[in-house]
Amino acid sequence: MKFINLSDVHLSDSFDFESSYSNIIRRSKWDSFKDILESNKDVDFALISGDLYERDYFMSKDYDRLFRIIENFGKNIYYVTGNHDYIDRKNDFFFENKPQNLYIFGSERIEFYEYKNVRIYGISYDDRIFSKRFNYSINLNKNYYNIGIFHGEITNINSTYLSLDLERLKKIGFNYVGLGHIHKKTNFNNNIYYVGSIEPQSFKDKGKFGYIKYDNGDFFFKESSKLEFLELNEDLSDYRNMDHMIDSIRDMFKGDYVFLRLKLDNYDLFDINEKKLRKELDLIYIELVYKKSLSYYNDLIKKYPNTILQDFYDSLLSLDEDEKVKERALEIGIDAILRSRDV
Repeated sequence: MKFINLSDVHLSDSFDFESSYSNIIRRSKWDSFKDILESNKDVDFALISGDLYERDYFMSKDYDRLFRIIENFGKNIYYVTGNHDYIDRKNDFFFENKPQNLYIFGSERIEFYEYKNVRIYGISYDDRIFSKRFNYSINLNKNYYNIGIFHGEITNINSTYLSLDLERLKKIGFNYVGLGHIHKKTNFNNNIYYVGSIEPQSFKDKGKFGYIKYDNGDFFFKESSKLEFLELNEDLSDYRNMDHMIDSIRDMFKGDYVFLRLKLDNYDLFDINEKKLRKELDLIYIELVYKKSLSYYNDLIKKYPNTILQDFYDSLLSLDEDEKVKERALEIGIDAILRSRDV
């Protein structure tokens, strides 16, 4: 038996980037989803653990596109909805034309679909919050390979989402549990997984992104991401010039579409040509952050002795705080004072 498990695809989501960059992220998510299904037509079925799409931005043409991809996959897809793609009376009419190979779990109680010698259990959301208690008294038939797919939070009893107790979940005895909601992949118990998202979507997303594949007794994580959000901290004193820095960091990028945030220490040692940097590294997006150290602010204060700048600087340095905290506070405070022009 073979199957794949995807989660948190978030098709047609919104992002904090300007439209051209957001469109690249949206397109990459659609391409990844389609490519995963097309490259896994040898499996018996597929599982989706919620948040397949962003319902607030999903239009009629998007449902049509989604259904064509699923229909072309050909194999059964078993799907629980989450807090971003729940189905209610505002969008249920779209699913009147869903493909016959798409099986969607109801939201009233945990239920199962049967495929040959496999039973797949799940429960869907019908709102952004999940108000029902999870039923741990499921009586599994051990003559079947039992799978559970759920969208929720492990061990967070105060969650407004589906709250799951890991130890009680283990005791049910599923052969495999594929969880959605958390975008970072996690293996809890060899056969209990947070599947993670197939693509990152911001600089907050760290680690690898993809899906789970089961192949005749073994579980594999398959990396699938086309996008890469990378933050690099570079000290220009480590390089002779910008060309030297470009040569050193060029091999650090793996994704088809790389979003780079480059944080620079000692940035005044040589000039940085952002246009050349983007062209030479073949990047979609680059964001330069010029890091200011305490020595930078010390030199600045020398230009404005006996002013409110110096009072602020001296009072902040006297605080018992981490150096990084002081640097951030100086950055915000001194910028505000300089903008006031009342030094």
